Amino acid sequence: MATYQEEYERIKEIHKLPTFLSRDFIQNKIVLGSLLATAIVTLVNFMAIVAVRSYSPQARKGEVYYAAYKLTFFISNTWIAFLGLYYYVTVIETNPSIEQIAMGFKESIYPIMCVQAGKNLWAIPAGMIMIEESMVKQIHHISVLLVAFASSSFTCGFSYFLPLMFGVFEISSIPLAIVELFKDNPGLIKRYPSEYTLLRLVFAASFLYIRWYLFLPGIWDFLRLSGFAIISIEGTRPLVLLLASLTWIACCFLGALQIYWGVLIVNSVVKAMLKQTPGDAG
Repeated sequence: MATYQEEYERIKEIHKLPTFLSRDFIQNKIVLGSLLATAIVTLVNFMAIVAVRSYSPQARKGEVYYAAYKLTFFISNTWIAFLGLYYYVTVIETNPSIEQIAMGFKESIYPIMCVQAGKNLWAIPAGMIMIEESMVKQIHHISVLLVAFASSSFTCGFSYFLPLMFGVFEISSIPLAIVELFKDNPGLIKRYPSEYTLLRLVFAASFLYIRWYLFLPGIWDFLRLSGFAIISIEGTRPLVLLLASLTWIACCFLGALQIYWGVLIVNSVVKAMLKQTPGDAG
């Protein structure tokens, strides 16, 4: 296992290469791929609006937009989850070198970056127009876009971590979407209380396993190595250093969100368990 000093020196050596990947790769694969993904998600959203209107013709405009937004996210996240799981299982190596972590796998996994970028490019205006999304969620979308661009464009972009962070993460979003469907329709909870409880447990277990157990060790590696990449930059353009620093801050924000959401889930599970515990006799 390399010491922190050895990691720093090996990361510093990578700066002898061009800062960015080839213009052809960035323009023809990352930019065009992201725009194509945005168009596909937008089309899915349009179809979702039509489907919701057909299913509930009496629904108000805000209700239609809310349901269509949620349905679009469910479809997009399912697509991303299986794509990320495929790369995580078949492409990403178990014990990569520091150089592979910093520079490797982009040619193989860039579609996952494009799809996440496309979803979030759609979600920023859609979230503001369709459901008046919170500022935290908007910052989340912007942070994902920033990380996607930097990871797919920088030579030293650390895209090794993205199949997990950008793909496998969304597996827990699938049961969450169904739980939210129940919460938006209380009648379903009354009709299927056991199923609702089971779905909540599946969501909690998948979130904590993927976004805590698998993610937290990885985010330390990511932040440490990318931090070494930033402080070892010499004589580069200020805008490059600014972009790298903002990306690092965005990763800290995204990581903090996972910890915060996980704490909320743990509290919810504990409260549910205490509620089911019989009171003390006597």
